[in-house]
Amino acid sequence: MNQKLKIIVAVAIVVVVAASAFGVNYYLHKGKLEPVYNMKIMEANGTVDAFNLSTVGGYAYFPAQQNNTWYLSHPLSRIVTLIPSVTATLYALHAYNDVVGVDQYSIYPTPGKNVTVFDLNVGSLPIESIANLTPDVVITTAGGFSNQQINQMVNVLHIPYLVLDPGSISQIENQNNLLGLLTGTSSNAGIINSWMNSNLQNLSKDLGNISAGAEKSVFYYLYPASGGIYTVGPGSFVNQELNIAHLKNIVNISGYPTVSTSYVINATPEYVLLDQYVNQTTLNQSLPGLNAVKEHHVVAVANDTFFTEPNFRIIYSIYWLAQQFYPSNVNLSDVSSFNSYTHLNLAQNPETGVNS
Repeated sequence: MNQKLKIIVAVAIVVVVAASAFGVNYYLHKGKLEPVYNMKIMEANGTVDAFNLSTVGGYAYFPAQQNNTWYLSHPLSRIVTLIPSVTATLYALHAYNDVVGVDQYSIYPTPGKNVTVFDLNVGSLPIESIANLTPDVVITTAGGFSNQQINQMVNVLHIPYLVLDPGSISQIENQNNLLGLLTGTSSNAGIINSWMNSNLQNLSKDLGNISAGAEKSVFYYLYPASGGIYTVGPGSFVNQELNIAHLKNIVNISGYPTVSTSYVINATPEYVLLDQYVNQTTLNQSLPGLNAVKEHHVVAVANDTFFTEPNFRIIYSIYWLAQQFYPSNVNLSDVSSFNSYTHLNLAQNPETGVNS
């Protein structure tokens, strides 16, 4: 879940648009593995869209081709996505037919019979199996795979490698826009962002009577870690979810830190938000002296994929949070119907599973 960028070489390489309906030229230093941050895309109507990948917490590696240029003359149509948040977004965009491979955690939507599911082990990139699918691109998150593996994918097999790691609501919306541009579904991306913003505006109104300083304080217990407890802090999109739901996170360490039990006890949170993979017994053993535990002020997350995957479905997790802590103000059913609002008519309801 930790999608913090791990970039050693920070070299910005401009991507220049080719004069074709969806032409893109990526200029590289041949044979080197260097991150690309800036791109320009020409749409079919001639509109040129500049895109900075840092706005999605991302970057890309593109293979060196003849004249150090990689050409793409059509929208991406063979995509391997090794990150569930992107898989779900492509489905919402109506670009899932372009997906040929996913990781084992991409369970929304249910992988189709023509989609290869890769069982990823930590640090393992199934390069040969991915190459057999002849993908236009591999999309994943930061970390997990070595530079040697990525270099083989990019500079030996000539497969572009795109890293997306949004850390906020705005970056999630930018991710929608980028994937829309790359798959020719930009109009759908705009509709999805409109649905997100409409619901966030409505939620802000519903929670408007909760004054600053009156928010309930929480500690998000992700899972036990060596030397403490793994949790979320400022700078993570999960922390922003808490803030939008008018909850005060007692952790002030950025990212996804490990904190000691004494840190949590001294911060005296009113509530513990318990991840689905942590049971009550583990909680009692970890924080026996915490008043929130003694008083049974524990809210268990039913399905953490809604909380920890940065895509449009976090709208449901934010409403779910607000409902748990401020039930007189908010109900999950207040979220406007995705299908009715967007008319994208997803066969698998994006809300299904948020409560279980």
